[in-house]
Amino acid sequence: VFLVVEEIGFYYSHRLIHHPLLYKHIHKIHHEWTAPVAIASIYSHPIEYAINLTHLTAGPYLMGSHLSVAWLWYTIAILNITVAHSGYHLPFFPSPEAHDFHHLKFNQKYG
Repeated sequence: VFLVVEEIGFYYSHRLIHHPLLYKHIHKIHHEWTAPVAIASIYSHPIEYAINLTHLTAGPYLMGSHLSVAWLWYTIAILNITVAHSGYHLPFFPSPEAHDFHHLKFNQKYG
């Protein structure tokens, strides 16, 4: 449930902030990194950061999860986004190539 809520929330909010009216004011800060590095995963406008925290925390909140389960989820999710921006292929994590391509082209691969 956590993953489904986070993935759907991230995809649609990410597509939304790529709209030309929002992109130049909010998301362009994050895309200053065309070849992403791990620190770029948290380098964003405060509004974008709040949006990302909303869909990250929505799953544990909706499920009424124990604090330790929520913290485990946050740890896994933050490691995943850090790896996605690192450029390294690490075991048990998705390949960062799609996200690298997104930072290169800006208008493709939103999820």
